[in-house]
Amino acid sequence: MSGKAQQGNGVDYEIADQTGEWINNVGGDQYFGDKPRRSASIGRALAALGLALFFAGLFTLAAAALDVYKETNGFAERASAVVPGYAIPAAALVVAGIVLNRFGRLYAR
Repeated sequence: MSGKAQQGNGVDYEIADQTGEWINNVGGDQYFGDKPRRSASIGRALAALGLALFFAGLFTLAAAALDVYKETNGFAERASAVVPGYAIPAAALVVAGIVLNRFGRLYAR
């Protein structure tokens, strides 16, 4: 591809040939200085903590659902199921895990 560009002061710049190559590692390992930024390390730690909280809350919610199932199994006449008291904090753990994971991933960039 050949192209010609002219600036306002009358200088011509000719491009004889232009080719494209693969660009590897786009957006990765971006830091200035001798070592990675501290904020990236903190962000990765927050993301890992968020993931751990998410799975802990998810497993606790599964245990609560299993308790509700065991309590209501075989009792078709019972209209209301009693939700265990730890189901609400488990749901809060799931939400906190999602938020911390997302915040950590954004902070690590």
